[in-house]
Amino acid sequence: MRYLIFFNLFFLLQHTVFSQTDTINLSTVTISDYYAPKTLKNTARVIQIINRKEIAALPAHTVNELLSQIAQVDVRQRGVGEVQSDISIRGGTYNQVLILLNGIMINDPQTGHHNFDLPVSLEDIQRIEILEGAASNLYGPYALNGAINIVTETDSVKNDFFGKLSGGSFNSYNGLISAAYHIGRSNQLLSFKKSGSDGYRDNTDYQILHGFYQFNLPIKKNKLMLQAGLNDKKFGANSFYSPAFPDQYEKTKTFFSSAKLSGGKHLHYTPSISWRRHFDYFVLKRNNPEFYKNNHLTDVFQCKIPFYFTSNLGKTAFGTGIRKEIIYSTALGSTIKPTILIPNDTGHYQLGTHRENFYFFLDHSYNIKKFLINGGIMINSFNLENPKIFPSLNMVYAFNSYYKWFGLINRSVRYPTFTELYYPGLQNKGNPNLKPEKALSFETGIKLNNKHIISHFSIFRRHSTDVIDWVKKSDTAIWNSTNITTLTTYGASFSFSYTFHNSINKNFAIKQINANYQYITSEKNNIDYISHYALNYLKHQINLSLVTNLFKHFDWAISFNYNDRNGTYYNQKNIKTDYKPYVIFNTKLNYSLKNICFFVESQNILNKNYIDFGNINMPGRIVSIGISIKQGLFY
Repeated sequence: MRYLIFFNLFFLLQHTVFSQTDTINLSTVTISDYYAPKTLKNTARVIQIINRKEIAALPAHTVNELLSQIAQVDVRQRGVGEVQSDISIRGGTYNQVLILLNGIMINDPQTGHHNFDLPVSLEDIQRIEILEGAASNLYGPYALNGAINIVTETDSVKNDFFGKLSGGSFNSYNGLISAAYHIGRSNQLLSFKKSGSDGYRDNTDYQILHGFYQFNLPIKKNKLMLQAGLNDKKFGANSFYSPAFPDQYEKTKTFFSSAKLSGGKHLHYTPSISWRRHFDYFVLKRNNPEFYKNNHLTDVFQCKIPFYFTSNLGKTAFGTGIRKEIIYSTALGSTIKPTILIPNDTGHYQLGTHRENFYFFLDHSYNIKKFLINGGIMINSFNLENPKIFPSLNMVYAFNSYYKWFGLINRSVRYPTFTELYYPGLQNKGNPNLKPEKALSFETGIKLNNKHIISHFSIFRRHSTDVIDWVKKSDTAIWNSTNITTLTTYGASFSFSYTFHNSINKNFAIKQINANYQYITSEKNNIDYISHYALNYLKHQINLSLVTNLFKHFDWAISFNYNDRNGTYYNQKNIKTDYKPYVIFNTKLNYSLKNICFFVESQNILNKNYIDFGNINMPGRIVSIGISIKQGLFY
């Protein structure tokens, strides 16, 4: 009955909106989350795109802050800014989402807690593509529940310098300088950002630095893209992993680089190679590191060779790839000899391990009048084990040029992280015998797409087996990494985005309205355990945002977020406690002249107390003011 009501509202909304529109122009937005690029209107998947104007307008300094306000993404924060956020989609866990930077996978094999150690600033990003639902047939074993692609690539022919400085609550500051410039036929971007804060409560201070470089060069009919980045973080981790230790402290450092060549006239190709190195230093007592500390170093090497071509039979994509993951650690893996000296430390990495993932994929799309049929498979071999096949089938039926039905079936897989396999903590114990988790997903819905509107309504079901979670019995203190057998998730998802291209009122013009709602529920098998992650999903999630032009030179944006989380946690008194729903309002006011912009913004305007994870109280009202300057460069 609930889903029927949503469908009726969707049809009514379509009739109301299109009765006000004289002409309908289909969106020509091209998404890059496929090996064979497709326009947004011709995909059978639910994909949200956050463009550059939305990024600039909304009250957010970081990618995770932006996603929490505008996308159907669960952002569980343990601190403010870029300190640490766990990102999940459709009721999954933070390890089940693939993160890409310009199409290159950057997931961390040690733990998904580090997946958002990004080398890019929010101001560098041109758009963010969010694919909801399983995508293992395209990307391999990390995209169990979805993928997020962060795109910085631009074909702009302008030479620009951009600077931004802001400060506010808790002695926080953000400083950024970047330059987009051309030398010959090359298009380049260079960016640096530094941010920090004294913290909103004891031991929540942080210092973060990142730099990013991107190089694009057309070579005859090909295009070469190089990118390299650094992310360096130091932060107080008050009760991040256990309330028994409020003085936890962590330092991480990430290096990332990749090269990609795209081209081809009839047979298109996009081979790429990449390397990601990540350091992690963690202590339970900041002022007594020797009490308990961990050092980890991971290296990830990737090579991917995709192709696609178009024929009378449709569009076909195929290719292969390999990903090698290596870890050296003081806690994770097996004994290694000789040991390896830890950089900037007196100790040695005494443990380590490595693994390889090989995959081949095939994807084909074919149009039959108003039907678009898409099918694909991924053949995956982990550590040279017997290959496993993960198929998908997607369909789209076009009622007209802007209104479509879609349905899809996908099988997906995820392999455990090194932390899930080996962690020997005082209150957590890994399991080297973990099996990969697998899921079979079904989805159907309606999509709307024209020059003003991007909208969808869908219902989905995901049946997961061997789900990996940290669990414990009610009478024990140790959390164990375990395959919890089965978990069936049901959900409904609705999104609506309307962009106003013209306005009758010149003094108050609404630029854009965004609305998202998602409902999720899960059924587990009859096993008596307490879940640390898998069952702590957002049962109800509402995101609303409005971007307006108040009057000349003044833009104003406001966002509303309602989160109602399923599950429980243990509070400071070790009492089992239900998560409470909360409402957050955020706002931003811009005053823009030709090359300069002054802004003031506030997050959590109503100063609400809320918790995203465990017993970690998030801050109340945060206010910041700043200035940005954009100036053309001439050579």
